[in-house]
Amino acid sequence: MSDVRWLHPPQHEPGPALICFPVAGAPYSSLRSWYLTPAPPTGPSVHVVSLPGRGRRVREPAYTSMKPLIDDVAEALAPVFDQPFALYGHSMGALCAHALAVHLHRAGKCRPVQLFVSGQVAPHVRTPLRVESMNDAALAQFLTVHDMLPAAVRAEPDLAALVLTAIRADLRVCDTYTPVPGEPLDVPITAFTSRGDTLTDPAGVAMWRSHTTAAFTNEHIEGSHILTDDEAHVILDRIRAAWRARVPARARRSAAEVTA
Repeated sequence: MSDVRWLHPPQHEPGPALICFPVAGAPYSSLRSWYLTPAPPTGPSVHVVSLPGRGRRVREPAYTSMKPLIDDVAEALAPVFDQPFALYGHSMGALCAHALAVHLHRAGKCRPVQLFVSGQVAPHVRTPLRVESMNDAALAQFLTVHDMLPAAVRAEPDLAALVLTAIRADLRVCDTYTPVPGEPLDVPITAFTSRGDTLTDPAGVAMWRSHTTAAFTNEHIEGSHILTDDEAHVILDRIRAAWRARVPARARRSAAEVTA
């Protein structure tokens, strides 16, 4: 059983899983509609990584660099990796999902069936935001311009302060993440490009191709940087379709039997 602090819903029984990392500053509940959607009989159940500094872990200090974050996630979720699993991340979460896949690869651990990313260019071409140079007002303005700080949050100063603290820490994680050059994964990658995403250069998204020696696909969807539930569910549907195509029917049946 995985550490219940780190994964929601907790995975109490073995079975195929889609492990998700949300956008910067967001709690696991930002993907609530995904994990509340019943999984297909032989498909992966959705579980969202719950990081410190937000949601139910708001009183815990947030990470500010990638390596300790991924080291702790990998340890906490080790039981999950004994079954078929895939990784997904959006924006900051895409970098975390990639870093976790790289960590497992270097450690010789089980690899994901596939890596899915959205709202993020490839790590080696990402331009740091240099969040350390922004005060809270500048950071809030940047997030507001890109619809990443809801009006309801801005209207509550105490809540806004908590959210800004978590986002600032997460952006530092992104800014300090430097993948090892020349070490691509042997895991298929699917990168989703939102047509209205003004923060994410489509050419940079296509550069995820260089991070795998396996199959790469770049799929286009509607939406901006922050996806609506309906737009996000397009991604979930495509992930499940890719899972059915990649995981042999026998393996899917065996995984389902384990959880029956």
